[in-house]
Amino acid sequence: VPPNADPHRRLADIYFLRGNYPQALAQYQELIKLRGDNPLLHLQLSKVYEKSKDYPNAIAEYQTALKLDPDNPRAPQGLAAIANQRRANALVKAAQEDEQHSNGDAARRKLRQALALGLTGPQRRGLAATVNNVSMMVPRSIGPALAGLLLALLRRVPRVGDRIVFGGWRFEVLAMDGRRVEKIRANREAAPV
Repeated sequence: VPPNADPHRRLADIYFLRGNYPQALAQYQELIKLRGDNPLLHLQLSKVYEKSKDYPNAIAEYQTALKLDPDNPRAPQGLAAIANQRRANALVKAAQEDEQHSNGDAARRKLRQALALGLTGPQRRGLAATVNNVSMMVPRSIGPALAGLLLALLRRVPRVGDRIVFGGWRFEVLAMDGRRVEKIRANREAAPV
């Protein structure tokens, strides 16, 4: 390693560990100029790009590391992790669209598929919490009974926009037909911490 590369490496690692990815990126790029044949530097640079959600550049760096050291398992693992993350992001986006169109069951299915992709850390925890918080439309078969419960709890005829928490669920009246509740959304209430 050239003597002037060492300070860049230390700074790059410190910036990375502190989550200052733009500064870490600048330092790793300087290191690559000095030692572009080092596959470990390309692996670390790919991690910086990955943390910055710059997946095309992360993929390019993983591929470079793989060319420099075909036997290193970290590059294929990193490429697989990015592919899973992209699939999970697409599923989450589709789930959000389903929820906007009042299709909570389909949204939950897609979120569970995203969880099955093997995400780790904060991504997995956030996604797992989201699965249980997706709205669902109340089926017509139980709608009248639920409307009766809302009537009893509110002590008046429900109106659009009324919200009530009961039995670990948050109910919201979305549509009325005269005095009849037409559409209700239900969300699980978050457990107290």
